[in-house]
Amino acid sequence: MNSFLTSRASTVSLSREGHMSIIIPSATISLSLASETAITFMFLSSLMIEYLIISAVESMAVITE
Repeated sequence: MNSFLTSRASTVSLSREGHMSIIIPSATISLSLASETAITFMFLSSLMIEYLIISAVESMAVITE
């Protein structure tokens, strides 16, 4: 559970042009050293969650324009 919470601590910033930069703190990796598979899974699930959030935000931005 800790590794999931720390992976959610990754920050996503959107520039005006719509470019994405995803910054994942090194603490995320060091706290989930149980196995490489767990790290990879948490990393990917975090990216998927961020991608879904960004997609929703972008579609809302298009509607409001």
